[in-house]
Amino acid sequence: MIRAITILILLFSLPVQAAPDYSKDPVVMVHGYFLGEFGSWAWMTSRLEEAGWPPEYIYSFQFKNVFGCNPDHGWELKAVVDKALAETGAERVDILCHSMGCVDSRYFIKFLCGYEQVRDFVSIAGAHKGSVMGCLEPFSCGAEAMCVGPADGAWMQNEFLMSLNWCDITPGKKIKYTSIWSPLDEIIIPQENSVIEGALNLKLNALAEHALILANEETATYVIDGLNGGGKNDNLPIAAPPCVTICEQPDEPWPTEPDIVEDGPDIVEEGFQDVLQAGPEVVAAEAYEIISGDAPRELATADNADSPSELSTPAKDGLTPPPEPGIDSSQRYAEDPPGTTPPRHTIPLKESGCTAGNPGPGALSLLLVLLLLSALRTRRMRSS
Repeated sequence: MIRAITILILLFSLPVQAAPDYSKDPVVMVHGYFLGEFGSWAWMTSRLEEAGWPPEYIYSFQFKNVFGCNPDHGWELKAVVDKALAETGAERVDILCHSMGCVDSRYFIKFLCGYEQVRDFVSIAGAHKGSVMGCLEPFSCGAEAMCVGPADGAWMQNEFLMSLNWCDITPGKKIKYTSIWSPLDEIIIPQENSVIEGALNLKLNALAEHALILANEETATYVIDGLNGGGKNDNLPIAAPPCVTICEQPDEPWPTEPDIVEDGPDIVEEGFQDVLQAGPEVVAAEAYEIISGDAPRELATADNADSPSELSTPAKDGLTPPPEPGIDSSQRYAEDPPGTTPPRHTIPLKESGCTAGNPGPGALSLLLVLLLLSALRTRRMRSS
């Protein structure tokens, strides 16, 4: 009798496995700097399966170089997304990302036509505006692309982050964004750099740092809600659309006037508030001066731009690839069918970083620092 009661108690204490729900979007999981696929998603995968995601609808993968460049990672992610859509027959995927993987994912959305393929974007401890810790590793361009100072708005001095966050930080009207972050994060510093203007930003209450946030029940609750459409996309672009690489002709013409509000604290950093009312070209000029230190050349406006794509980013050589001779890039993608492969969007970084196939000694040093910090944090939490 006692044995039977014990068995019943154990059975009822087991988590309830929901029946697979094939109406859900497939989820593509994108790991961050160094940690890798299994170390990031083993626990979260089981939670998603318990919540009803079919196992074959959950896609995780390992980047060829976990310290590598965001553009390369973006192309690898695009291949996985294309595979998920082909295998499941879904119209769009959801993206669940961690740390630098969220920057990789947003690169894919903005520059590799991902805005056509993603429905829900859920970020966990994302490095959306960089981190001071990225400056400790001087060899890989993955770290270089996240390197910022501690001051507010320091991301504007990083060319990669400026290009990624410029114009519209939540591109794609159909995409809902969720960003989960922890005030105890020892890797994303300042921790508020994980916040995305216009997204649903959720500050974690649980005691979890950069790695443990991936195996936290509060995080899982937010993740499941975000993947079920609980995110937001409320901010307005600060320059005339489109703010993405054009991949097909839109159903309606792009507006000729930018969406600007007089009081928009969620649009850009506070340092840009005083120039908002002057128009997007002034904002672009200010941004150009910040990231280049040079006087800006004539910037494209709604009146003098030859194509909508000229309004997407500040006029800075190297931020976007030049169009083919005699062919306007926006016209090319307007005429081509949907799914046309976009050009490789390049951002100038150190040659030693972007061409390095293996992590240098700086990466190994940073790895030791991260492991030590995580161990100390875990020990402190257990002792308390």
